[in-house]
Amino acid sequence: GEGLQQYILLLSAQRSKMDCNLDDYITELSRHIGKKWKALARGLGFDETDIDAIAHDNDHNLTEQIYKLFYKWKQSKGKDASVEKLEYALEAASLPEVKEKMSPFKAKQMAVCLPPPEVYRDATDTDGPSKKHLTNEELR
Repeated sequence: GEGLQQYILLLSAQRSKMDCNLDDYITELSRHIGKKWKALARGLGFDETDIDAIAHDNDHNLTEQIYKLFYKWKQSKGKDASVEKLEYALEAASLPEVKEKMSPFKAKQMAVCLPPPEVYRDATDTDGPSKKHLTNEELR
């Protein structure tokens, strides 16, 4: 109905305002990873030499060590860097509890970042709103 269409319009407006990207996920993940960053680094494919260099260069500054890890990872992966790869690395590093802590954030981000359903019409469309009713499945 109309309520649904307004909700879709609201989602579209939020999507354009909010950065739905890897950086948001990394920022949130940085808050949860803490001293387990070395395990994640191994899961991301860094070897001990790389890990030791990151730790040594940023001695006694955990926040900076985590920042540098993600910076180097994004630099090495380029366009291949993704939230999915980070989640895979969390599993590879046996850090399911960290992935679990990220679930509410990811769910919230997904709600805002979803592309609008196909019934969403451009404002210039003269046919008016679609009469089609969406199922919950189609909204996901």
